[in-house]
Amino acid sequence: MRKTEALYGIEAREKLEVGVNKVYNAVCHTMGAKGRNVIYKKYGMPIVTNDGVSIAREIIPEDPYEYLGAETIKQSAEQTNYEAGDATTTTIVLGKHMIDAGETALADGYNPMVLRKEMEVAEEKIVKAIKDKSIPVTDLKEVAQVSVENDKLAKLVSDIVKDTGVDGSVLVTESPGTEVRSETMKGYTWKSGYVSPYMITNLKGEAILDDLSVIITDRYMNLNTDLVPVLTSLAQKGVTSVLLIAENVEGELLQTIIANKQQGRMNIVAVRKPQTQEELEDLAIITGATAVTKDKAIKVIGAEQVGTATRVVITKDRTILVGKEDNKDSVDLRIEEIRGQIKAEDNEKYGDIEILETRLSRLTGGVALIKVGAQTEAEQAYLKMKIDDAVGACKSALEEGIVAGGGVTLRDLAEILDDEVVGERVVRYALSKPYVQILLNAGFDEDQIAEGLNYNVLTGEVIKDMLEVGIVDPAKVVRCAVENSISTAKTLLTTQCAIVDIPEEKKEK
Repeated sequence: MRKTEALYGIEAREKLEVGVNKVYNAVCHTMGAKGRNVIYKKYGMPIVTNDGVSIAREIIPEDPYEYLGAETIKQSAEQTNYEAGDATTTTIVLGKHMIDAGETALADGYNPMVLRKEMEVAEEKIVKAIKDKSIPVTDLKEVAQVSVENDKLAKLVSDIVKDTGVDGSVLVTESPGTEVRSETMKGYTWKSGYVSPYMITNLKGEAILDDLSVIITDRYMNLNTDLVPVLTSLAQKGVTSVLLIAENVEGELLQTIIANKQQGRMNIVAVRKPQTQEELEDLAIITGATAVTKDKAIKVIGAEQVGTATRVVITKDRTILVGKEDNKDSVDLRIEEIRGQIKAEDNEKYGDIEILETRLSRLTGGVALIKVGAQTEAEQAYLKMKIDDAVGACKSALEEGIVAGGGVTLRDLAEILDDEVVGERVVRYALSKPYVQILLNAGFDEDQIAEGLNYNVLTGEVIKDMLEVGIVDPAKVVRCAVENSISTAKTLLTTQCAIVDIPEEKKEK
């Protein structure tokens, strides 16, 4: 029988904070242009990186209380990574220092719930100020350069993101050879993600399938009898990866799908279908499938209705499908058909013109692929992480513009917070810490840091205007770091009890 133990009050938070500090100490030295690397083993090979969230994932404390603290601060970095694609280390640094300052206030008897509300007010002020300071990005290469620290790669990434746009799809994959190159493939993207996080296949929160079978239907599916016969047939043909596009998937069928993945039998990812029946038919043409819809006399889905695709990448709110070249002619005919419907004088009979244009853009849209090669596997993994960050940063810059980089934006915005309000003082204290950490990592002394000047840490020179010389951060990245670090700090500072399982060996004593 499962048994637990608990710690309370300051004793609980102290143990949680040990876990927070273990994550912080692992990532803080990676910040800035002169940040250091961390090495760890993954899948039997050494990984060398300064990517904060990747490093944080490897910190798994043995003590169960410390584990809870580490996982909590890691969640804030994961959320920033998901939303903005960068600034995961900044999120951890901000969160750690807010927790430290908040604990000091609690030790002096300050009410944690009042502290929470005051921190939320500070968050609103800072987020608004970031938006006010933001300016449109004019040179995406400057944004990419911060992440990849290489002119050639920065140009490659910035050009691709500029071409695909903020809603475009850019996939970063490992590739044979020693070069980093790009190509564009036909792909179809719609705003719908996996129906269960148990379908995720990697640490980035994505479900990725290659050389997969595709089942398309408008049915609501919850019984094993809805799908198991066709899955059995596919398994007999050696199929191991399946994408199921449906109205929804729940109940015993969802449990069976998850169990199949966990037991290594078949990897099935279910996503909700696009809004219209026409879009389902578009997907059927891309994949060579038959869309099993209400208007067709198909009672049982069989292998003859199943299509194929080259790759699918699914997040919690987006699906990117790359079809097979075999279906290119059919797709081209569909594109011309939709173009004709849009141009037709009586186009109302074909439905909403906006829907037609959306379908056309999805069918003609491309998926940019950045193929990362390198001399060694370790270097390849390192470059892939850097390029992933650069892609995320460039997209964020297109969305919400840019602000001065090097930690100076947060440092300067700390001045708008009221030092007499405890919760605002907690946030204010933490906002300068990324700037300080970047300079410490670059070997600056305490006197230089205290001067509060803007530095190019690579050259040591004082910079009057960081934006002018191209030292920039995407505003969205900075905003997400603030929001997610405050969220984690509030959570831990208002925690009064931590409960963990008692290990088996402890039960036997």
